[in-house]
Amino acid sequence: MLRAPGARQIVSFLPGTRRAAVGFVIVVAALASADPTVPSVIVGAAVSLLGELVRIVTAGYGYKAGAHSLRGPYRFVRHPYFLGSALLFLGVCVAGRNPITTGGALVALTLLYAFEIEADEAKVRSRLGPAFADYKARVPAILPKLFPYRPESGVWSATDAGHKFSLGLSLFTGRHREFDAVLLLVVGFGLLYGVVQVATARAYFRVAVLALVGVYVGARIIYHAVAKSKRRPT
Repeated sequence: MLRAPGARQIVSFLPGTRRAAVGFVIVVAALASADPTVPSVIVGAAVSLLGELVRIVTAGYGYKAGAHSLRGPYRFVRHPYFLGSALLFLGVCVAGRNPITTGGALVALTLLYAFEIEADEAKVRSRLGPAFADYKARVPAILPKLFPYRPESGVWSATDAGHKFSLGLSLFTGRHREFDAVLLLVVGFGLLYGVVQVATARAYFRVAVLALVGVYVGARIIYHAVAKSKRRPT
């Protein structure tokens, strides 16, 4: 027999990690409350595209907490993937033009990344020891610096070795498969632009977003409930 999940369990049915779940909620809220115009969609798409490009470059260097390479974006900012994700989600909010959703997204992302940065850096600090202190002191966490960081010692040579950019790793085979995000951006902003062009589509658009979210979360609930029942000893 399948048991109805509690509120805490339902959270686990959102996508993947805590970061993915928060991003999912932000995007759904932004789309469901959207009142877009052509300029807002263009500006929002530009912000999200910039964020996705940062994510692609970061993922292409093999993003992994505790194994940062000091190549590419890591020479300018300690957490480029977080920066890219924040821009991506805020771009969707800008396109939707709802100040309450945008404000909520800013608060949620600030709290989330404050926790995630601390957790990530604890792993890096334990791995690199004193060398991390110099890097942290000279490279910002989220807002990038103008000039690249240049370590004064050879301590970082081991982490630099073998970390070359790979577009295939970034888009298809790495920890973060950015091809999925690119497709979702194209679909999401395409829908927003369609809403702007067809005025009668606005009412149906919000209903469709909420319906799709309900189907998605419901499917995950059923999947997890069935999987749990199969794992339970008879």
